[in-house]
Amino acid sequence: MASTVDQIIAKFQRRYPDCDSTTALGFFQDALRRVVMRIPIRNLVVYIPQVAQQAEYDLDEGVFQIHSAYYQQGVNSSYQLWEKSTDEKDVLDQDWRATAAQGGPWQYYIQTRAADAGGGDTNLSSAQNVIGFYPTPVTTTGATYPRVALYATGYKPLSGSMTVPSNLIDDNVFVYRMFEFWAEYVGDPGLAQYWNGLAEKQMDINNVHIQDIQNQGQSGIMLMSSFYPTRTR
Repeated sequence: MASTVDQIIAKFQRRYPDCDSTTALGFFQDALRRVVMRIPIRNLVVYIPQVAQQAEYDLDEGVFQIHSAYYQQGVNSSYQLWEKSTDEKDVLDQDWRATAAQGGPWQYYIQTRAADAGGGDTNLSSAQNVIGFYPTPVTTTGATYPRVALYATGYKPLSGSMTVPSNLIDDNVFVYRMFEFWAEYVGDPGLAQYWNGLAEKQMDINNVHIQDIQNQGQSGIMLMSSFYPTRTR
């Protein structure tokens, strides 16, 4: 059974009891971000409602990798969308952005859209990751369908009795990183470096473990349709 956030914080505070629970929770959230950025734990399903004649949609900022995408037409009707990079599409079809191809999407792509800063300029500091579908959808989502389901790895804050992903080997991938953050917090760079080394080893061990399980098709967590995930950040 996977540990809860409270249990992980308790393990951390047994070594460093001077750290209050609020600060410890902040350390945990930062450690969780590190984990999902590096390890493809496939812990999210993100649904994208469709809007007729709209090709691109904002992508949740917590999504770090997309492993597969499915166009769900109904409860028992869906098909896989294939990832294409915008560079690839530019080479294969130079007019794809200008043409008004519409229909049931069969491809998706990820790109960054910069915010409009006014005066015709764009603001890269406020850039937004977007996911686009090709051809452009012709049907708007009703009560539930059609929609796109993204099977992904991403960050969502966890706290209290919420559990960490159960496919990780143990809690040390979080706890050692929290030790590192505490050492930095109290101004001990040598100790921080020591815990960083152990945390990185735990990261590597868990990454190999997850990759092995998924490559064997034994995870039972997310659909195993792609071994080449889209990294969005």
